[in-house]
Amino acid sequence: MFSSWVVSVSVYGIISAIDSSNKLRLKWNVGENKLHNQKIPFSAQNIDPTKTYHFSTDHISYLEKGFVDDLDGTIDASQLEIKTFENVRILKIIGLTDFWKINANQKKTIHGLMSYLLSGLHEGNIPVLFGISGRPDNIEIFMGTFGSDVSRVEGNIITLKKTLNAFFEGISIKMQQFDDFNNLIKEFKQSGIVVSSPSYSGKISNQSPLDVTPQSKKNLELMGSSTEIDELLRGMYGENFCYLIYAIPVSNKEITAYNNMILKELRFLQESMLSHSATQNIRSPLGQTYEELLNNYLRSIKTAKRTGLWNSSIFLFTQSPETMNNLKAISKAVFGSNRTMNDRVQTLSLTGKLTKNGLIMNPPPTSPGQLQHPYAYMNTLNSNDLGVFINLPSQEMPGFSIKPYGRFKVSKQDTDDINITIGEILDRREKTHNCYKIPVGNLNKHGLIVGTTGSGKTNTLFFLLKDLWKKNKIPFLVIEPAKTEYRSLLFSEELKNDLKVFTLGDENTFPFRINPFEILDGVTVQTHIDLLKSVFNASFYMWGPLPHVLEQCLHEIYIDRGWNLASNTNRLGLHNGANPTLTDLYNKVDDVVDKLGYGKETTMEIKGSLKTRIDSMRIGGKGLMLDTRRTMPFETFLNKPTILELESLGDDDEKCFVMGLILTRMYEYYISKGTTEKVDLKHITVIEEAHRLLGTSQNDNPYVGNTRGKSVETFTNILAEIRAYGEGILISEQIPTKLAPDILKNTNLKIMHRIVAEDDRKAMSATMNILEQEALMVTTFSPGYAAVYSEGDTGAYYVKVPYSKIKATSSENKDYLIKNAMLDPIQDKKTLAPYEGCAKYCSNICQYKNLGRNVSRKRLFLPKIPYLILAMLDDAPSLPEILAQMAESGREEGELSKNAVGIGICALVHGLEYFFDQVSLRYQWSFEDREKIQSILLDFTIEMLKEYHKDPQQFSYESLDQEKMKEFNEYYQQICTGKQPTNLCGKICTENTCLYRYYLSKMLNDEEYKRRSIQLFDENDHLQWKQFYQKMIRELILPDISDDLIQKLGLCCILQTGFSKDISPLKIKILIENIIADYPDSTPDEENLI
Repeated sequence: MFSSWVVSVSVYGIISAIDSSNKLRLKWNVGENKLHNQKIPFSAQNIDPTKTYHFSTDHISYLEKGFVDDLDGTIDASQLEIKTFENVRILKIIGLTDFWKINANQKKTIHGLMSYLLSGLHEGNIPVLFGISGRPDNIEIFMGTFGSDVSRVEGNIITLKKTLNAFFEGISIKMQQFDDFNNLIKEFKQSGIVVSSPSYSGKISNQSPLDVTPQSKKNLELMGSSTEIDELLRGMYGENFCYLIYAIPVSNKEITAYNNMILKELRFLQESMLSHSATQNIRSPLGQTYEELLNNYLRSIKTAKRTGLWNSSIFLFTQSPETMNNLKAISKAVFGSNRTMNDRVQTLSLTGKLTKNGLIMNPPPTSPGQLQHPYAYMNTLNSNDLGVFINLPSQEMPGFSIKPYGRFKVSKQDTDDINITIGEILDRREKTHNCYKIPVGNLNKHGLIVGTTGSGKTNTLFFLLKDLWKKNKIPFLVIEPAKTEYRSLLFSEELKNDLKVFTLGDENTFPFRINPFEILDGVTVQTHIDLLKSVFNASFYMWGPLPHVLEQCLHEIYIDRGWNLASNTNRLGLHNGANPTLTDLYNKVDDVVDKLGYGKETTMEIKGSLKTRIDSMRIGGKGLMLDTRRTMPFETFLNKPTILELESLGDDDEKCFVMGLILTRMYEYYISKGTTEKVDLKHITVIEEAHRLLGTSQNDNPYVGNTRGKSVETFTNILAEIRAYGEGILISEQIPTKLAPDILKNTNLKIMHRIVAEDDRKAMSATMNILEQEALMVTTFSPGYAAVYSEGDTGAYYVKVPYSKIKATSSENKDYLIKNAMLDPIQDKKTLAPYEGCAKYCSNICQYKNLGRNVSRKRLFLPKIPYLILAMLDDAPSLPEILAQMAESGREEGELSKNAVGIGICALVHGLEYFFDQVSLRYQWSFEDREKIQSILLDFTIEMLKEYHKDPQQFSYESLDQEKMKEFNEYYQQICTGKQPTNLCGKICTENTCLYRYYLSKMLNDEEYKRRSIQLFDENDHLQWKQFYQKMIRELILPDISDDLIQKLGLCCILQTGFSKDISPLKIKILIENIIADYPDSTPDEENLI
């Protein structure tokens, strides 16, 4: 080791800033991405000419980050000061073309392109995130950006994507959720960091990283331009690991400041060394070494002035310590071997759990000299050096493809049929002035249009749909799961007066209504249940017993509604009320699962799984659309060009569910109209992103049924059968291999736009008679260009589809035009209303639905409805108080909406709909009776609600509408006649009526009542029974009802409790008779004795 040496020197104009410790310090503010120099105005007076400056090996050790060695290879994760970022957007990089082979004469390498890409991102001040996720069977590569401003991050990710496409020819990219990648990281148990500052090409020079010498060109051709990332991936092949980099640009101003700082440090050192050699007549080896290091840094910073400088944090993640040791060793070998480094490649294992990732902000230790590192564990790298760590593989790996770069048929014979044009045939990208045409009638054999995003699929469909309507008047239906591109057809001359647009789940433009459970005439209930089951299984992941439980629930909700599944009849009448709803299905889950006898944990899991899926479709706009009794007439969609936009449905499973409902509804509609033979093309349906519904499904477990695969098979069979009715299906898909194989095989017209993935090309090529070299060309297709194949062709044609999209207009104008175009498409306004009472009582349907629903579910609203009815039947004095409590339940929501009456009406419609829906099924009322009794009570309660809000202080018994109360009581008793479940009921209610059975649940479920009732049955003391139920009824039900009603309610409770506890009917009869006998003027009804 060198001994320390001392130099006394007088220095002028060397150091730009000196703090109290005579240390020049640099500090980066990552939040604003700025470098702050704490500058003191320089003058000769800043430096003491007589001061003695010390240099030692500590200076060299510090500059080489020797303080990392002191950690002995480990550091506690909790000691890292990590700055995280909420807004992160990433791209998954799926593959490349081997462009470096083609472009070798153009002096291009992967590393050079990545360095240039990073240089460009630096100029745009765009932070970079790079990650590799390795698994035993594949790798995933991600690149993205981050920051605090979400709008800027969104713009930056677009810039990054475009830049990648610009620099890496044929790169295949897709957007990825960062949470998916972040969750992968959290699974790892071991973590580490890399501290390094490498220099590319073996020595620091001013040569461009894109420059290729004759020897390096030969090496590239032999080695395939292998990158350090290739070596890292080969070394970690088959292991679970993750490699992650956060990098943030350093501003040009900061780079200049850093450059000047090193220059001044060098000047000071050199003058110090000159002074030392003058006195000692020797040149210090220590000073020379320090000078070489500073010169290396200076050359690196000069390169950074051209290419950009970055602060970066590099993380390593694995599952086991052994794998972490492998990853650390390989990282050092790959990034540090055979390279002159400013800093050595150093790796540290982290002890403890690393709970977050981002930029490591730990400050460095104090420097012994004038130059101080900005951060302890962050790496300051120019774009060339950072391009070593951030790069793409040049060799194919599982999960990352390297595709090669690559004449179609040109003579197409026209037919005498009515034809539709697809586009102009090209020969080697040159026009032939001939068009590719097919007979219009062939479209009922279906078509498949595939291609990556932006390849021209939508433009092709625009062109076909406009031509079909303009020349042939063939209507169409477009099911658009994402985006809202097709609505721009409203601006086309061909469609502007005829097109209808429905915004599914969006109530602000033009809403849509479809009841999944509605039965069409001519379709059996069992057929509909089977199709509906397929929709559920194709849309949602159904584990274990869920499909069977769901099927049981579906059967029971139809049985509850009066349907006989064998005879396809309904004993309660054919009415909208005969159609179940999603709410019925939701409520049925508990009953069915409880009866199946699963264990407690399994029962809870099944209930939670099913109810969560169902309930998600009952809220907001989805609930208005799906949780309804009525479906819009399907003729509305089949007689005119129509677009169904599903963009407002954010969940892919729910989009798939709605798409399945529409397809099955169309199929059932045609069935209801009757089978026909040899029907010409009558209608076209376009299904965008069909993989959601018609996706491929594999089941690797032979012991578990493939319910999704079976459901997809059902829908592919529907497509095969529906052509007999004159229906043609055009399927648009980005990734054809996501589709079920039958879709690829059984579609006649195939249009393949640009496809990058090899498996997709092969799948399509196999069904289009495309040769291998032709398939390779598909990856280079520009938007609007496609390979086209149909019946009778011996091969595919290279076709350019005319541009047919509509000039964009602001979304506000589009919505306005949609509303104008949809002035009155549905004559029956009840179709848009979720309940029967909405159209009658609500001036603006569903304006307050969410608030009204919330009020109706409150403790003083829905549970009060049974007591309201009991009070009306008994003419109880507490009736005004019950009405007032229900009205006051919506006070908070009324103040919020400035319309307390409107909220109250909505709550009453909600509450009474739900209440009578349950009660009517128990009483087995006909749907007409249920509708009438509900309407009478709604008239009464809404009138009383308005009366109450006029003057709450004056609302009293005299305010009640006695005529309405009388009408309700009479009709209620009428429809309750003949409903007594046992002969003993005649001891309680006269004239064979059953008035109270379903209104006593609160008392029957009360813990005190259940406990005491068992004791009383054992004691068989009718007087204690009488005292007990009188007390409970006044406390739990109504305090001021008549003694006669208390007696009837009490006896009804005894009767229900006795039968539920398997008490002897004779014992129950005697108990009831004894209680009745204890009341004055009571005589037994001999006709009802058992």
